[in-house]
Amino acid sequence: MNTCERCNGTGLEDSGAIHPWGEKILVECECRLKGRDMDELRKQFEEWGESHFGVFWPYFIDTFVSNGKYMHASIDSAWEGWQASRASIEIELPEACSCCYSESEKEWHDSVMSEVTDILTAAGIKVKE
Repeated sequence: MNTCERCNGTGLEDSGAIHPWGEKILVECECRLKGRDMDELRKQFEEWGESHFGVFWPYFIDTFVSNGKYMHASIDSAWEGWQASRASIEIELPEACSCCYSESEKEWHDSVMSEVTDILTAAGIKVKE
């Protein structure tokens, strides 16, 4: 089994920022973010920010740079918090009960659960497998 070089298998990596008390701020590692639509997650974060901070928000979000961080420290901290809050959510979807469903109903259920999984994953929410 290969261990991720960024997080050494912990699922968390150093964000490059530190708390005021000197402790490193950890964020979810890229190895755990694979399959998630980070553009959609960032879009949701920016929509939330605009609804809370109004006219000043466009100035701050224009500082997003290619390494996945915002140049403005307060916005970058909020972004890290947003990602961490989504990373901590994990949902277990129900399986179809073979005693209750016909084969066609089970196929329909599995199809719907696949779509729900895609939607949740795009929103940055983990789905238990």
